[in-house]
Amino acid sequence: MRGKGLFAGALVLSFVILGPWKAVAKPPDRSAKCQSKKVSAASIFVKKLFYEEAAFLQNENYNRDQAVEEAKEEFIQRWNEAEATDQCHFPWGAGIDLGGENGVSFANIYKLLDWMETGTSPIAHLILGQVNREQIASVNLGAEILRAAGRMAFDLLKAESQFLNKPNQGKLIRARERATRAFEDQYRKRIQHALGANVDVRGLDDDGNGDGKYDLLVEVESDTEKLVEDIVKIFKAPSQ
Repeated sequence: MRGKGLFAGALVLSFVILGPWKAVAKPPDRSAKCQSKKVSAASIFVKKLFYEEAAFLQNENYNRDQAVEEAKEEFIQRWNEAEATDQCHFPWGAGIDLGGENGVSFANIYKLLDWMETGTSPIAHLILGQVNREQIASVNLGAEILRAAGRMAFDLLKAESQFLNKPNQGKLIRARERATRAFEDQYRKRIQHALGANVDVRGLDDDGNGDGKYDLLVEVESDTEKLVEDIVKIFKAPSQ
């Protein structure tokens, strides 16, 4: 009888100990993990778009169109791998609200890719429009700034991808700050080096409002952040 009582007591105790663990356990959000993979694919694609512009700026014989097509194929492969989980199929043809009375709708993945390319192009051309193509040093400077913008876009999207996979608001904020700070540091460093070498930096070093930041830097940074924000809203659409 005594042994039986001890066994019963131990059984009760086991429920007391194990019960709370079962109560707090949560299954992983597979939809968020799938969306995270899609945003990660976008980070690579958008970065490559900036890099292809930089490569073409420095070499007009560079086959930019072929490189972009290869980047699109890689994106589609990554996208399909994410959707193979059956957890975040994209709502093709449905309206997606981007805020501010702006909305988009995509018939297929090629239209989505076109939208991302169209969104990246104006940012790249902000930089390209200030390059003196008659001066090789100016061309190289423009290419470096394009690549820096591409790295910023990559880092911002990567931070959003990681947040979707493992939400941590503080970590996301710090990652965003690191991404923009790295771009600003690279931009300033390149401009200062160019000025010291008597490179034509007109339009790249303007500070019209005297806030201590180059106007083009601020515009590129702001437009890239908005593009990233819209991409995340679009890719999260199935869960909303």
